Amino acid sequence: MADILYGLVWVGGLALTGLSILSLGLPRFAGLGRPVLVATWLAATVALAIRWSEVGHPPIFGTFENTYAASWSVLFACVVASFTSRAPKGLGQLWRIGSPWVVALMLYGSRFRSDPVPLTISEQSLWVDVHVLFAWLAFVPFLLAATMAVLMLFGFEPFGLTRQSAEERMTQMVLVGFAAFTAMLLTGSFYLYVLFGTFWQWEIVETLSLLTWIAYGLAIHARLFYRWGGRGFYLAMTVILPLMLAAYLVWSVFPNTFHFFDVPLVRPY
Repeated sequence: MADILYGLVWVGGLALTGLSILSLGLPRFAGLGRPVLVATWLAATVALAIRWSEVGHPPIFGTFENTYAASWSVLFACVVASFTSRAPKGLGQLWRIGSPWVVALMLYGSRFRSDPVPLTISEQSLWVDVHVLFAWLAFVPFLLAATMAVLMLFGFEPFGLTRQSAEERMTQMVLVGFAAFTAMLLTGSFYLYVLFGTFWQWEIVETLSLLTWIAYGLAIHARLFYRWGGRGFYLAMTVILPLMLAAYLVWSVFPNTFHFFDVPLVRPY
């Protein structure tokens, strides 16, 4: 059953991406987005619930589970936006930039083994779950804000928003992401102290995460205190995006870190 639902999420993500592209020239296709979005999110939710029941822990261990959880998080953010935005234009159409990321994340995760990852004693902790929860709460707004920035950098107005309105929405997303990212670092640092008696280790995931935090912090400081906007702001969000993605995904292919949970480049099927 979980495999069927996983396939439906693939189909839904591809359908949403297709509708997003078609709606550029034929706006009436945008109206089909929300029902497909909700159906795709429901399929992903049930599949994750089944996975959780089967493996006995939150499905957040290993690249396969993490990318699937990330896809669910993006879908959930788009569903919330679609029901809370009353205007015909604006973030209610967030699915149009979120759906390609759903497909990309699942495509990346499909390259890794899908069998359940056994947990060590240190991983069987609520602190790990809280740490990962904050990680995904930061990941989604960072990802969507950066995507908006890329579009605006090339002269597009996402969802029909004015430049000023789009910049305000991007700023709000980045602030939410930065707060969650900070909480992720703090909870991870605390649990690291519980395990090893130190709050920090200069391993690759922590180092990239710190660089990401500093980069977003500098961009937010410039935005809030110096009213930084326009192409400079868009370019900053675009440049930070690969760094942020590396912080989240490098552990999948770099085994010399205690964030490493699975063997890379093994197809699940």
